[in-house]
Amino acid sequence: MLNSTQHTAHSTNSLNDLKLLSVIIPAYNTAKFLNKCVDSVVNQTYQNIEIIIVDDGSSDSTPQICDELASKYNNIKVIHQENKGLAQTRSVGFNASRGEYIAFVDSDDYIDLNAYAKAIKVLEDNDADMVMFGVKLVDLDEKILAVWTWDNKIFSTPRDVFKFFAETEKPNWGMPYKIYKRSLFENISWPKISMAEDY
Repeated sequence: MLNSTQHTAHSTNSLNDLKLLSVIIPAYNTAKFLNKCVDSVVNQTYQNIEIIIVDDGSSDSTPQICDELASKYNNIKVIHQENKGLAQTRSVGFNASRGEYIAFVDSDDYIDLNAYAKAIKVLEDNDADMVMFGVKLVDLDEKILAVWTWDNKIFSTPRDVFKFFAETEKPNWGMPYKIYKRSLFENISWPKISMAEDY
């Protein structure tokens, strides 16, 4: 599970000043976790968010929970599909999104309520394409198993980014603990794979 270790104050910008953030949540048989995941996104201090939940052919009560959440919150859109796997499900969510900024959250994760406000401020202050934030790995009893943080660094070339990913021992490739500019995903195809989707 994922939980940003960073904290920030509430944003004072008006909604009209904030660029739209699309948060894409692939969901497959995660009825036990989905409400907590979505609550952590709905209650972000960054207020201009659309949430797209893609139910990837779940066989538990995930589809019903998705529909209940969509009826409860007007910024949630739900897509039901036959099982396609994580990579293609993220692609479906991305294609349905409108935001200038993109974030992905796995449906058994949850996000610190200030994470997106802080990350977007860093993104905009540095005119960055992507921002990565810290992670806590916790078990079902909320016991912290590991904490992953990174020094504040700015990389100016794709080569430097890939070098960092390759040489850092902590897991840093996961899509859910990053925010991206939408432009990064233009004119690329998503791999039809069932393993190592984050890579």
